[in-house]
Amino acid sequence: MAFFSFLSRKSEPARLPFRTDIHCHILPGVDDGSPDVETSVELVKRMRNWGLDRIIATPHITEATFPNTPDVLDPALHELEDALKNAGVDVAVVDTRKDMTMYVGPERKSCRLTLSRKETKKCH
Repeated sequence: MAFFSFLSRKSEPARLPFRTDIHCHILPGVDDGSPDVETSVELVKRMRNWGLDRIIATPHITEATFPNTPDVLDPALHELEDALKNAGVDVAVVDTRKDMTMYVGPERKSCRLTLSRKETKKCH
């Protein structure tokens, strides 16, 4: 039976080679992603165990199927942030509608873009 002992061993969660998820339907109940805040918190806990410490929330925003507006998305984001805080989960959920820093890395040279509603800086 020692041969099959690997089946009963609990393995460590895989660690990802990056710390930010750049595309995640984590906001509860707003699209075809997480259906509720409890599911979102469980998913974020798993992602934290994989080594992620920042998640960029990217809900669908399409008029025909997901007519998400700030009136829908803001409460979902705040509900998730509150639930994560109450659960003691230390992960930043980034709202890309406000500010976002994007790193662009072509094969030869990398540059940094800072995007916000007020300004856009382009690479030189």
